Amino acid sequence: MNSAYEIKNIAALRVGVADVREKPPIILAPYEEAVGTLHAIDNEGGGITARIGPVDVLLPHEMAEELNPHLGLKIGIIRVDDSARPYRVRICR
Repeated sequence: MNSAYEIKNIAALRVGVADVREKPPIILAPYEEAVGTLHAIDNEGGGITARIGPVDVLLPHEMAEELNPHLGLKIGIIRVDDSARPYRVRICR
């Protein structure tokens, strides 16, 4: 039996949608970091999906404003053990 995600991708392929994600977005574990070029930011229900390098990362909606100026740049997003500010963004040079 196909999962809902697989069915969505199969339906998208049938109608010719070019932007079909191969994997669902990941949620970073504490002290896990995603590093790569920030290609896109999409709304995803209660949060956003940031396409960083080859992966999609699910992040809180509040991070969209912080990430928008960095589209096209190489960044790193790390999740830390701080409930007030759980994600930190850095620009890679």
